Amino acid sequence: MYCDYFGLDREPFSIAPDPAFVYPSAKHRQALAHLKYGLEREGGFLLLTGEVGTGKTTLVRLLVEQIPASFRIAYILNATLDRLDVLASICEELGLEVEAETRSAKTYVDRINADLLQAHAEGRKTLVIIEEAQNLSPEVLEMLRLLTNLETNTTKLLHILLVGQPELLDTIGLPQLRQLDQRIISRFHLEPLDRSETEHYLNHRLAKAGCIRPLFERKAIRRMHQLADGIPRKLNLLAERALLGAFAESKNKVGTAQVMQARREVFGDAVRQKKSAAKSLVVAALFMMVAVAALYFLQSSQLELGNTDAQLVEQRVIPSDEVVSEPEPAEDQVPQAPVIAEPQPEQRTVFSSLLTYWSVDAPAESAGGMCAVAYESGLLCAEQTLGSIQEILAINRPMLVGQDGESVVLIALEEGQVRLVTPESPLVVDEQTFVRGWDGDVVYLWRPPPGYNGSVWVGDRNSTVISWVLDKLRTINPEQPDLITGGNYSQAVSDAVAAFQRAQGLTADGVLGQKTIMKLNELLASVPVLEGVPD
Repeated sequence: MYCDYFGLDREPFSIAPDPAFVYPSAKHRQALAHLKYGLEREGGFLLLTGEVGTGKTTLVRLLVEQIPASFRIAYILNATLDRLDVLASICEELGLEVEAETRSAKTYVDRINADLLQAHAEGRKTLVIIEEAQNLSPEVLEMLRLLTNLETNTTKLLHILLVGQPELLDTIGLPQLRQLDQRIISRFHLEPLDRSETEHYLNHRLAKAGCIRPLFERKAIRRMHQLADGIPRKLNLLAERALLGAFAESKNKVGTAQVMQARREVFGDAVRQKKSAAKSLVVAALFMMVAVAALYFLQSSQLELGNTDAQLVEQRVIPSDEVVSEPEPAEDQVPQAPVIAEPQPEQRTVFSSLLTYWSVDAPAESAGGMCAVAYESGLLCAEQTLGSIQEILAINRPMLVGQDGESVVLIALEEGQVRLVTPESPLVVDEQTFVRGWDGDVVYLWRPPPGYNGSVWVGDRNSTVISWVLDKLRTINPEQPDLITGGNYSQAVSDAVAAFQRAQGLTADGVLGQKTIMKLNELLASVPVLEGVPD
């Protein structure tokens, strides 16, 4: 219906787990790399967890498409089974027959063991995938652990991939399952998308469906992210219904009006109940604060003066319709070109001021777009939603922030004070005042190496970037050995990057992405950083 109207080859937001639509976010690529790594090791458990709708099943389907042909797969969708049912399902998936009159846990296990030994002799491996594994009882999980004991003198014979919601982590953490927990050779928890990833996710699926232009306004994307909590399945539902609404109204793009109507149609009473519950929580929180304050003053009146050192701690009550900031994005949530929304006219002067810290001259009336000006100077714009001063410190770059509804440039954090540059004049405020007036959004610039077009993983080929990172690592650590790479991001290069990441307190995954590049530039004093931030 709306596909022809928007020039789409097919529906872009189907909730079916189609691997062709997988959005290769940093989280999903990391998850896939963890799973593949686990399959390369000798048998044991692999664990993939995440909230409902985060894309676990789609990721597993993609894994199945990519694993070597030497693997046999037993795929179990129904995890609400007892021990015998699980064993019977594994046998059925592997094509193993067990006589009805002899069926028992022992006969099933013996049959599976004999088959695994035969498969091993033929050079084949076996993977059992169990979806909705949070429904498995501790007894069934312990039985699965015993299955992974099947081995030759040198090799375990079975891989088991457990896929489930976060409750699975609680079950595996039980004391009686500690042996299973120790048998997990690879684990990954799939988080929801952050706001930047949400935009890329929507555009990615539109591109896969044949779209050649953006169909969602920036504000509409922000609202969809808030309503869907960054969960892909919810985003699909909202986006599909919003596109239908825009089609019905003969709109060329989806705006916030269509998104809000889609919310009412998709979530219905659940939204109202959620808002009502949130308001109730706020009222309860305020009541509790009043009660605590009353108790405090009652107790204080009974104490002698000078016996206590009362400290007033300011609390921020979050309104029910305010979105709590997201966690800092993973290693490579980086656009290959400036894709964030360009500043409004009133912001251009401040953004121009931000560029001056990078020695980039950009007039406030620049018609080409401020991020485009930065891009032409070898810089990338990055936009994030943060939740604390500590996250600002971690980025450690001058940044555009919202303060009391106005755009300003944050340039320094020192001794509990925040130094800002406004269109009128510099301004210094204490941290508490800054946090009260800050909306959490930041825009900052960073400098990628020449030739960089996204995070570099083992097996990637990019001689310019690889030469750049090895040169930086040798400058920081003269004892870093020379590596012959042939232009390939080899395991040796990844190991050297991981060692640097570990030393700097970053996630030591060996992937060359934004955080690692920013830290290298920072240590070599080649970029502007926040004043007053310790090295």
